This record gives sequence, structure tokens and C-alpha cells, in this order.
Amino acid sequence: MDRDTFAFCVSEHKKEFITNPELRKLAEHTSGGLLYDPPLSVDSLISIVEKKISDNKSFSLVRIGNGEGNAFGMTKPLTHKSIYETFCAEFGSQNYHIIDEVSGINFCKKIIDALDDADMIGVRCFRFDENEFIDRSIANGDTYAALGLIYSREYFVGRLRAKALCQKIITSAWIHLDIISRLDDLLALGKSTIIITGRSELREGFASRLGGRLSAFIDVPVQGYRPDDFEQTHYATRFNEVCNQLSTDLSGCVVLVGAGLFGKIYCHVAKQHGAIAIDLGSMFDALCGLHTRPVFAYYDFDKYKWL
Repeated sequence: MDRDTFAFCVSEHKKEFITNPELRKLAEHTSGGLLYDPPLSVDSLISIVEKKISDNKSFSLVRIGNGEGNAFGMTKPLTHKSIYETFCAEFGSQNYHIIDEVSGINFCKKIIDALDDADMIGVRCFRFDENEFIDRSIANGDTYAALGLIYSREYFVGRLRAKALCQKIITSAWIHLDIISRLDDLLALGKSTIIITGRSELREGFASRLGGRLSAFIDVPVQGYRPDDFEQTHYATRFNEVCNQLSTDLSGCVVLVGAGLFGKIYCHVAKQHGAIAIDLGSMFDALCGLHTRPVFAYYDFDKYKWL
């Protein structure tokens, strides 16, 4: 990180700075409810899903991490080269080949739409000292982590202060991992179920549990896939195709999604068409017995893995 980038990251961090206790108080007063800690958060999610299906209403849960923060930065004025660079780092980890700034901005605006339309938003602000993580990332020269954390936090703080989350429930960004012990309860709820994941090895497991209620198992490229050229990427080959596949009547259908940045948009499209859409992210990795995130160290997934 050069001196100019260091100064930029420090300045961005100061703009919406708020301590965790202050942020929790703000969330408690200007959101539709704070259900952050398991098992209450998981019990509440399952009850909400059951009620939404009974009432034939749509719903979406979308989680925000530092990757989404790198995308949020693209919807701001691109005042520094590192905003686009860190988005490319995040997008490239999921698509391998990057996209141009204009395409990136349009893609990221769809992610913002997915968050703004969600009924339940998962944030990572209250489990660890996120401000300390940001300071450490800046000190270590990790622009990608620093701006991702800053902008994900900025989105949350900004929406709370604007009272734009008054009808939304705030939960943990790690609820997808907390729910793994209750996954069978969740799978029992839908009139039909669609799975979207890069972990195709889980197809038989979902088929055996859901039987005829598995209406589709939609494969997407797994994170880390390295196509030979852009035309073989997730963005080029599957993104519009999956959105079109979800653009049908999905009333009573539970759509479980693990597809990184793309997955936020898939949740949004599914909700718009009547579904109960839940962003389960790396939970699919845990089902495969794969340790793909540092936070996995805080869990014991051995008894829940399918493979």
C-alpha cells in the first residue's frame, strides 16, 4: 500500500466512524429488530420462513461481508484507483476474469438493490471488533480487506441513519453457519426447493432429503474456478441464464443460494418472483467438509458434513 492509498483508506474509515456499542444501539433503535445471536436468530428465521410460506409471501435474507463492501465501493464516486482495484480482486476471485468499470458499476448496483430489497440482512459488525480489523488491515497494507470492511460498514451505518432499515431485521452475517444444525428443519418447509451452488457434489444429498420437492439443482462455477477465457466465466455463461431461470412463478419455493456476489442478485430475482430466498454462502462448503473461511475455526462442522 503506497502512502496515497494509506491516506485514502484512513480518510474513508473516518467518514462514517462509529464504535460497536454505538452501532448496536443505533441498530436497536432504527431497524425492524436485531436478532443477532443463535439460537434465537436461527429459530426466528425458521419461524419467519414457515409463516411466509403459509401466507404465500416472498422473503429474502442477504448477508454482507467484506466482499460485498468491495462491491459497494463501486457505487460511490470512483475517487481513487483502489476502489476499482479491490472490486476486481473480489470479482476476480469468483469469476477469474474481471470486467470493465462500467459493467462493474452496473453489476454492483444490482447487489445494492438486493440488499435494499431484502427483509433480513446479515452483518458482521457485532461479533468481533471490526474497527480493530480495519485499522490492522490498513497498517498491514491490505487495501482489499480494509476497503471491503469500511464500505460494508458504511452501507449499514448509512442505511440505519437514514432510517431505511426500519422494516428490516438485522442478523449475523454468519447465520448461514449457525443454521447448519437446523438445515433439515429449513429443508422441510418449502413446497418446492431450488438449490444454487458451485458444490455440485451435494446434488445427491439434497435430492435424497428433498425428493420430489427438489425442483432444480442449479450448478454455477465454484469459487476458484479458472476458465481459459472470459466467455467461459460465471458472468458470461451463467449469470443471465440463472436470472432467467429464476424469472418464473416461485410462490412457496425456498431458494437456497451459495454463489458469492452473484448469489445476492439471485436472491433478489428469486424474491421478486415470489420465492423465499436465503443466502447460505459458504455453508455449502461446510457440508462438503471443506474449511474455506477463517471463521470456520469457531465451529465444529464434523457432525453436520454430508461428504
